[in-house]
Amino acid sequence: MILFWIRILNKLLPLEHRYMPILKKLYHKNDYWSFCKTEEFRVYFKTRHLENFTNLLLYGINGFIEFQVVKDSINSIQNGLIFDIGANAGCWSMLCGRNSEIMVEAFEPDPNTFEVLEKNRTENSCNNIVSHRLALGDRQGTLLFKSGLNGYVVSSKLNKTRSKEDGIIEVPVETIDKLNRPKIDFIKIDVEGYEGKVLEGAIQTIQKDKPKLLVELHPYFMREEGNDSKKVYYFLKKYYSDIKIFTEIPTRNKASRFLKRYKQTCNIKFYEEEEFLESIKSNEISSQVYVFCQ
Repeated sequence: MILFWIRILNKLLPLEHRYMPILKKLYHKNDYWSFCKTEEFRVYFKTRHLENFTNLLLYGINGFIEFQVVKDSINSIQNGLIFDIGANAGCWSMLCGRNSEIMVEAFEPDPNTFEVLEKNRTENSCNNIVSHRLALGDRQGTLLFKSGLNGYVVSSKLNKTRSKEDGIIEVPVETIDKLNRPKIDFIKIDVEGYEGKVLEGAIQTIQKDKPKLLVELHPYFMREEGNDSKKVYYFLKKYYSDIKIFTEIPTRNKASRFLKRYKQTCNIKFYEEEEFLESIKSNEISSQVYVFCQ
């Protein structure tokens, strides 16, 4: 009930993260299961991860701006299969799984985050979601992985003796192609800078099925690991002619926060190809960018 009134207050006075002190009071225990009730399901999370769920707590599913762009494409799928790669807590999988004609396979390699994903899947009776504690990449084997709710693959050059003290673990990795599903209709990829490797392991699937793709690029993480967002974009352009590039516009003032609450698309910026490539070249893009291919 308190969260309901905070959402109402945020609707009237959209201050977003400035409500964090109130939310911390509401969810005060460090390792306690809590949940946020959205329009159609409950999202469970550990209270130590509260800040990762602020948008969800304040805006519900409208906080997923990328889903607003692709939802019509997802809703048009009949008796199809969706891959949610980098499933995290499972919010995206549950949004897709609202369509009972869709089967969702959710991939999350971090054991602690996988526990949250499984909690959400089972508590919401999502029988059309299958979860795998597995990373996807360009090869079979294992990867070094920085554990956490927004965990990520770390450089293979890292000294493995540092793994325990740095919270780095080994996780199993497979390729999309080796999974050899009969047909995949939609693939969402959010892997904190490892996007290129996931795509390299999916070339046969892309050629065979031509699935719609939503790739969340993380230019900062990619630069840190010596990867190239431009290279990923040109890879996608080889296989897709209809590509949309977009990002969320930061809500820096009261007017934009108000518009975010009432008209979600007002906070989305679409890039032209030339503008996007120039922004990548000049390192102007530091946050995530979404590339939707169909």
